[in-house]
Amino acid sequence: LGKIIAKNRKANKMKQGELAKKLESYDIFVKQNSISGNSETESVSQFFHILNSVDQQRGCCEVADGKYEITLYTSCCNATQGIYYYTTYDNHQISAVDMHRENLDGETLRCFAPVTGEQIHMQN
Repeated sequence: LGKIIAKNRKANKMKQGELAKKLESYDIFVKQNSISGNSETESVSQFFHILNSVDQQRGCCEVADGKYEITLYTSCCNATQGIYYYTTYDNHQISAVDMHRENLDGETLRCFAPVTGEQIHMQN
């Protein structure tokens, strides 16, 4: 979809705002018609599938000569459980940080470096 939109945008000299309106209507369709399961894992997985429908791939939107807009990361948080989920442009595997596994009354800030390299699960 992204490559088709980019090709049409260049061919029709579509402005960024016009492109955003077209993507917004597609995004609304996806959100209104997606179905999630009942578990945390199913809900988180479905959330990332929805966001992937509007993911910005390198090459689709050139912002300067040789520079492209991309989706750096996507994230969500289960505020009840205190779990922060994220993916990065170069790592599609969902990573998570469970805030309740840390000392929430600690005196120092705890930082986690994002997992940015693609994680491929080899099955053989």
